Amino acid sequence: MPRERHPRPSARLRPRRRRRPGRYLVLHLTYTGEGSYLAAWFANGASSSAAVDLLVAFAAGSLFMITEGRRVGMRAPWLYVVGGAVVAFAFSFPLFLLVRERVLHRALDRSPV
Repeated sequence: MPRERHPRPSARLRPRRRRRPGRYLVLHLTYTGEGSYLAAWFANGASSSAAVDLLVAFAAGSLFMITEGRRVGMRAPWLYVVGGAVVAFAFSFPLFLLVRERVLHRALDRSPV
């Protein structure tokens, strides 16, 4: 005899799941089992090399974003540095380059030929 299937509840009846984007980051940063988050960056040779590489890239990119942003006349280039520390440098640096290109194109359109 075949099994009876129960109808799935409609989308309206199902409770909505609350999403918390930073939940796992907070859990990871407060994890105290084997050490802290920053200690894990330098746990062995491979992770130390990757961590130093990221820190040097962040420092050089931050310096570039501030100096280049001031040179081309962008408003608040330091916000991209803060964004790189808060969100991710892999997001804020390309965003900076995109905004920089838009500022440069806008300046070329305004200049007399």
